[in-house]
Amino acid sequence: MALTERETRVGAVLRIAADEISARTMSGETARDDLRAEVTPGRTYAAELAEAALKAAAQTHEERKIPFIGHLIAAIAFERDLSAAHANQLIATADTLTYRQLVVLAVLATRQEGDALRYRGPLHEQEDPTESEQFSVYADTLDLFRRGLLKTYRHLLGTPETRLGGDRDRQSWPAVPREMSPRDTRASSTGERLARMMRLDLTPEEDRETLVMSHIGQPARD
Repeated sequence: MALTERETRVGAVLRIAADEISARTMSGETARDDLRAEVTPGRTYAAELAEAALKAAAQTHEERKIPFIGHLIAAIAFERDLSAAHANQLIATADTLTYRQLVVLAVLATRQEGDALRYRGPLHEQEDPTESEQFSVYADTLDLFRRGLLKTYRHLLGTPETRLGGDRDRQSWPAVPREMSPRDTRASSTGERLARMMRLDLTPEEDRETLVMSHIGQPARD
């Protein structure tokens, strides 16, 4: 009997997670055992978390997310300071992010000190057609910021005309996509942790370039 697409995706995630857990165990790491505790009679935290991750894999329409969900399951087994509630939150976050958002997070989580000139700043109004691909990537970046996965060092001067209830000297955070400044944006500690656990450093370089850097990076100079 042929497997359904959902069953195939779940199987792929299980294989990736099992292989990684096995490799880490063989290298001397010890998986945490506190997740074996029961959250309800007959149901452990481990079973609950595994079901959440496998459900995310089964329901995603983006095949490219599958390996990274598998890495996340494996990582949870070794993150001793990660509570079950926090792990559930990370799984839920990974479930709702698009593949391109994962690539944006991968790019901004691996930034190097002193590389600000590689990235664009906020968009000018004339560069802000809402139907453009660049605007769409900036919108993804703003969403990651609002989720607490990114942090920015750039404050915006608020004015009564642009900020509800604002004071002319008050500072505020980006409110719309064009106000995001990739140049001044990096992964937060939570974003870095999620990127590490999902092994987003393995996102293909081609995807980083075509999906993200071609829109938030500075154009190459001749």
